[in-house]
Amino acid sequence: MSLEHFEILLKRPDLFSVEVFAMEGVKANLFSHYLKKLLDKTPEDGSLLDIIKALARFIHSLPDYTQHIKNLDKQTLTVRDAFAKTQSPIQLLFEHLPKACGFSAFTEDELVAEKYPEEFMNALVSHLKQLKQAYPDLLMNFQQQLTHALKLEPTLSRAELRQYIQQHYQGLDKYNHERDGLQAFIKRLQNNKTDDEAWLESIAALLGKAPPNKWRAEHQAQAEYQLVQQCERLLELAKLHTHQLKIDPQSACDAMLLRLVGAEGDINQVVYVDNDSKPKVDSMLLDLKSSWKHQDRRLQLVALARMLKDLQEES
Repeated sequence: MSLEHFEILLKRPDLFSVEVFAMEGVKANLFSHYLKKLLDKTPEDGSLLDIIKALARFIHSLPDYTQHIKNLDKQTLTVRDAFAKTQSPIQLLFEHLPKACGFSAFTEDELVAEKYPEEFMNALVSHLKQLKQAYPDLLMNFQQQLTHALKLEPTLSRAELRQYIQQHYQGLDKYNHERDGLQAFIKRLQNNKTDDEAWLESIAALLGKAPPNKWRAEHQAQAEYQLVQQCERLLELAKLHTHQLKIDPQSACDAMLLRLVGAEGDINQVVYVDNDSKPKVDSMLLDLKSSWKHQDRRLQLVALARMLKDLQEES
């Protein structure tokens, strides 16, 4: 206990309580295993406070996401929650954590527990590793979904994925008006001022409307949905831009991408409109609008979709 703690104790003794216990028998045995497994120490050079401090630092170092996640192993979640459910270090180490791992409490009247300290410690360390790995797993899962949504090789490393994206989609934000979030998404993809993990976290934060280390289930679902939507739009924009680059700048010709999504599959068609074609196109549009002007918007859209499908099948 530090001098600061002693000063507080003298001024506000009501804030403190003293817990007395005998470090012998099964507790002494388990105490030795805690020191060896968690701190690589012996009872001669380690204390109960060392164990508590190490576990407390570990739990407090977990991101908010891991503190609230529910889709981990049931025992792992029970281990995590045990730290918040007791203020007694003795109960935590010798009762709550063993029970969370599926073992009996290590108390003097549970002599059978003396046989299992090694098995319990292995289980506890395994659960602590799962907690530590939960957030990296979230980022890796998001990276894999980004790779899949962009139709890239799943074996790409994070650095390779970032390099590919920055090379192939550079500057496309200039060709998109900020209406559906695509421009902001492209800018996040092109961010070259952070390391690879921070780059991925920035993209996830944009799509999930919260930093991923603070995500709840609803943030993750939002991010995954938006990721698919924005990647589809990005691929379409990249395809259209590729066709636009093939056009002679002096030709005053525009490229447009038509897309129809249906149960039988998608139809994607790039069309070119030049100055020579525009009068004919305008005339056809006038005829269509004249015949459709008394129909409601839903029927007009259905007719346009059918027309695009029929034209695709006839070509």
